[in-house]
Amino acid sequence: MVFFDKSTYELQDRWKGVGVDVDIDFDTIDFAHSPFGLTEDGLHDFRGLVIKRDRGDIALIQNKRFEKCDFSLSRFINCQIKKCWFVDCNLYGVDFHSCPVENSPMPNCKREMIIYFQRPALKESIIRQNDFSYLIKSYATTLPPELVVATRLDLLKESDFERAIVLCFDHESCPSDAVLKALLDELALAVNPPKLFVLCKNDYTVCSKPEQKLISTLFCCQPLGLGEIAWVKNQKVLKSERIAQLPIRETIAARLPLLDSQAGVGPQKAAEAKFWQIVDSALPLGPYDAQAHIELYHEKVMALSDEALLEFSALFSHFISQGSTCDLADAATLIGTGCGDDSLNDFAHNWILRGQSIYYNSIQNLDDTLSELDCAHLLLIEGFAYVISEVMESRGLELQFSLGIGGFAGINVNENLAAMKKKQPKLHKKYWNKKKYMNVGAVRAAASAAE
Repeated sequence: MVFFDKSTYELQDRWKGVGVDVDIDFDTIDFAHSPFGLTEDGLHDFRGLVIKRDRGDIALIQNKRFEKCDFSLSRFINCQIKKCWFVDCNLYGVDFHSCPVENSPMPNCKREMIIYFQRPALKESIIRQNDFSYLIKSYATTLPPELVVATRLDLLKESDFERAIVLCFDHESCPSDAVLKALLDELALAVNPPKLFVLCKNDYTVCSKPEQKLISTLFCCQPLGLGEIAWVKNQKVLKSERIAQLPIRETIAARLPLLDSQAGVGPQKAAEAKFWQIVDSALPLGPYDAQAHIELYHEKVMALSDEALLEFSALFSHFISQGSTCDLADAATLIGTGCGDDSLNDFAHNWILRGQSIYYNSIQNLDDTLSELDCAHLLLIEGFAYVISEVMESRGLELQFSLGIGGFAGINVNENLAAMKKKQPKLHKKYWNKKKYMNVGAVRAAASAAE
């Protein structure tokens, strides 16, 4: 995974040598003649240029024409670009995060987003400067301070992912606080504790698409403040989970050995592959038939041994936890023209039971995947969510993991229709307030109904 390019340092620092600092008056720069001449591609070399203002002093860049300029890895911080032209320019990695760009065409420009390498600016995060430092002093009294690092994705190096734990922490969440305390306790007891990198959840509530992609890669979900954690070795994510929804200390103790040995990773992956094989094999052929689906699914679950059934239920809980996000709740609301906790629970179960490809494609693009899914309105149908618990009850087995979501998972149904429509326009157009899709009813497995 490439998080940033260290050459950003060199490109930005060179400007100080020609008297151009971050607070320079933009109008004084001659964009037809770079002090560094032309790049190898024959463009005026303005790579690494940084224009920065304080939040209360926005720099207005207006009615400018930039032609054949290379702005690679440049940054426009607390600026506003209006009615400008970027013609035949290279905009690779240009940071427009805090710079609205309005009515400014960019014909024939090369543009690609990256995650930037930045000097540490930890004071920008309250959690890292105040709350987090207090918690570390309170909890990690015996750990070397260098083992616990509050940071951001763009400050991490590739070497940091050789053997590490990455925790997304929410200082306003009691579950997240409990996970941090337990994690630090377990690290203090470990013979060879890995480094713990702590990200602030608030830094990634609204972020760029590349940052969002990296968050999804690490945690397989949008962090909700439930102790989302990634166990990383050799620059690969061995496992990620919302640990507050599991037995916290037992889970941490079981995961730590993964970072010293690959033992346990193979069986876990094999179990997940078996889970999806069962789910996919229960899908009916041809056009979607909910009644045929639940009957075939019931047969598959009934055929499992007690041990396999317990493992299947645990993995089902894991995938619900991993996939339950506010966006998923919004999708259920749009499809059902409203959705309560019980319906959301049915929706999540039925979504997983539509198969592995639908599940993972939805995580990448929920609106496209569900708007194209055959009979997506039947994701709200009742019945599928009861199959595992009913089979386990019939065998005298105790359900060891919660298979429900709703309030426990921190999911709140969004009441802002405009926001939902903007985020998931295809689902809104296809399903919202379409009476033919409402009141979808319920299905039952034939064997269960007969009982």
